[in-house]
Amino acid sequence: MDRQKRISSLSIPQSVAGGSAVDNNVSLKEMMDNMRQEFTDQINDLKTSMSEQAERINEQAEQIKHQAERIDELADEIKHQAEQIKDLEAANANLSASDKKTTAILQHHSTMLHALHRRVLLDDARALIASRYGFPINELRPGGQVVAGKPKTLQQLVRDVCSQLTKDNARWLHDDALKMIFDSSSDTLCLGGGCGSSCLQGGIGFSYQRPEFVCVANSNLEGGSLITAFWTSRYFQYD
Repeated sequence: MDRQKRISSLSIPQSVAGGSAVDNNVSLKEMMDNMRQEFTDQINDLKTSMSEQAERINEQAEQIKHQAERIDELADEIKHQAEQIKDLEAANANLSASDKKTTAILQHHSTMLHALHRRVLLDDARALIASRYGFPINELRPGGQVVAGKPKTLQQLVRDVCSQLTKDNARWLHDDALKMIFDSSSDTLCLGGGCGSSCLQGGIGFSYQRPEFVCVANSNLEGGSLITAFWTSRYFQYD
């Protein structure tokens, strides 16, 4: 648009139309020089503009190249992180499996310790009864004595001990508690709250509950009545 304005401004002077031949030649020469200068300026402007555009294109090309390199770096980082995630997931799976195995082992050991602790408490109770009432320790086991040519049964042993208990101790040491204390067969080690066959005397199941209580006996007899037998430091004190 500027070019058209500049060209239109280069109109033939009035002197060319009505002047002498010399004047006309001078005027035409000036006009041609002006037009040549004008075109030269326009060409230079275009060259400058094109040069500036080329520089901007080069700068943008460099930026694109740098961004492409950064994208490649990010892709490598993402790939590396993905590998790390896989490694962590595998390690976590191994830890989870190991944790389950360890938990199972701990539960098994806890169950065994629970049963052994129960048996130790019962053996301590038997030792205290033997010491307090003057029974030989070997007699406080089924078969430890012979009656009428036969080994004394658990029921006979319990009956003999009950006959010697003081009134206060007899309140807490029921027959069922004494059966559990004196029955030292292998099945008396109750595991996980359940009991072996020798611990199920007359449908009564015993399980150790807390350290201060030797046992809690749940009976299915007599309409589901609850029989509780305690042996605590309150009733049997160590000397």
